Amino acid sequence: MGRTRARGERPENAADAVAAEFRERLQGHLGAGATVSAGDHSAPEQGAELARVESAPVHEQTAYMLEHSDNSLAETLARIAAREAGEQGSVAGVQNAIRATLEAHAIDLTGVDIVDASGMALSNRVTTRMLAQATRDLLTDPELGPYGQGLPLGGATGTLTDRFDDPDEQAARGLTRAKTGTLNSVVSLSGYVQQAQGEVLVYSVIFNDVRGQTDPAKDTVTARWLRSPKAERQAVC
Repeated sequence: MGRTRARGERPENAADAVAAEFRERLQGHLGAGATVSAGDHSAPEQGAELARVESAPVHEQTAYMLEHSDNSLAETLARIAAREAGEQGSVAGVQNAIRATLEAHAIDLTGVDIVDASGMALSNRVTTRMLAQATRDLLTDPELGPYGQGLPLGGATGTLTDRFDDPDEQAARGLTRAKTGTLNSVVSLSGYVQQAQGEVLVYSVIFNDVRGQTDPAKDTVTARWLRSPKAERQAVC
């Protein structure tokens, strides 16, 4: 689209917004007399297909969502997954589907309360153990393997592009993949790294109550995960 919208902004009527954009571009080629109207119409049976647009596959959308922490896409994909699991495409349906999936993978849900799929709700409650176990399954379950590769690469891609840049963090640049989590008062990092001897470790660190100090917390969390006894760390192999 030609018009740049603020991140997260959505048109009230998507069809009208597309029609307006198409009309503007069409008029640029044909003149001001070109008109476009949006509505519900059926294509004639003998009509010739001029063009077709299909969305990217779900695994590509998921990889993009993980790499860039796209919260809107996370919610959309979760509703699609909920419908596929036999739940309603609603908040309650997403909550049921997420919990059922985690339980199916034998992930410890002690102390866990999942309210949404993006993690934006302040009433969400997750643990480092749950996040580390979920990361482990991304690496060990063959069906989930492509999604684990979608996590940002330290110091290189997505939300980790500008992380691991301090002297005591640089050893992990290009070696660890992780999912960031940042709210006004919470900073977290969950991912995996391969040690020199070949062993793969998964890790998860969460800092709570860091309101007003999220930037220093980001620097601290990236340096802390290899040496903190409080960080949840598990060997995968």
